[in-house]
Amino acid sequence: MIGVGGGYIGLGRDAVTSAISGNFYRTHNVYWLQALGRYRPIVWPSKWNPFLDVGVGPGLYSSGIYEQLSEEVVRLEGQNALGFTYQAGLGLGKRWDRTHHAPVYLDLTWHVFQSDGLSWVNRNTTQISSDGNITFRRQIRSISHQKLTLSITGFW
Repeated sequence: MIGVGGGYIGLGRDAVTSAISGNFYRTHNVYWLQALGRYRPIVWPSKWNPFLDVGVGPGLYSSGIYEQLSEEVVRLEGQNALGFTYQAGLGLGKRWDRTHHAPVYLDLTWHVFQSDGLSWVNRNTTQISSDGNITFRRQIRSISHQKLTLSITGFW
């Protein structure tokens, strides 16, 4: 089975040290789009089917500085970097009985997500000076993430 998938990982937010008054913070996020492949060696004869997933594609690393005003949030500055992401997963699917139709599976999958290292904003290093200049340090960083997914897969 071949498909396309995407997703989002919210990496949290940090307080920003500021010499001027205001409520400032920085967010960190990753968005990705991947070509996905699934190898399911046993399809028809059994109720339980193991499978292997793989995915590759671009990832957008986004970090932004925001000011929380009384009723609204204003984005002051943002940094983006484009990199390469990949994932692998192992799963097990339970076939639902469907009389005279193609099978449908309830799949449970454990994925490991990884990205290439990029020069990205170092956490908790953003500062705003008294004249409004924003400074921060960069570091080489890659994202490593594990997830457990529950999905429905059908063959029509």
